[in-house]
Amino acid sequence: IPLFPISISNEQQLNRFQDDTFKNGDALLLLPGYYLEEISPRLAEIALKKGLPLFGLYENDVRNGFLLSYGISYYDQGYQCARMASQLLHGQDPSTLPVETPETVKLLVNPETEQALHLIFSPAGEAFVERIRMDREKGGE
Repeated sequence: IPLFPISISNEQQLNRFQDDTFKNGDALLLLPGYYLEEISPRLAEIALKKGLPLFGLYENDVRNGFLLSYGISYYDQGYQCARMASQLLHGQDPSTLPVETPETVKLLVNPETEQALHLIFSPAGEAFVERIRMDREKGGE
């Protein structure tokens, strides 16, 4: 699968992205960044108008209109970090702490965006997705 990075770190680049054309089968993966997280509802709106699936990392991405996210929640990140910090505060040598992977990773789907894009997950895909309840209040976890 060819990858084409698109840099969006200011309003001018966002406008250029809005004017870009995409092919059928293209999709967007948003990597974390303060500006992108701030404008994620606008990105979701643009992607939906272009018929592009937009993927993120956090639940609030899905709540802001992205098709799906795959990652660990802020709560779970904090819990895991606090446990590791506790080990250090209780005298464990930092060099003995193993590198950890996330304990819980979720594949969340926005059912409204899924329907708007006319997507149907395969039976195998259905086994992994969790559709989140979309309340009218958007954002935050």
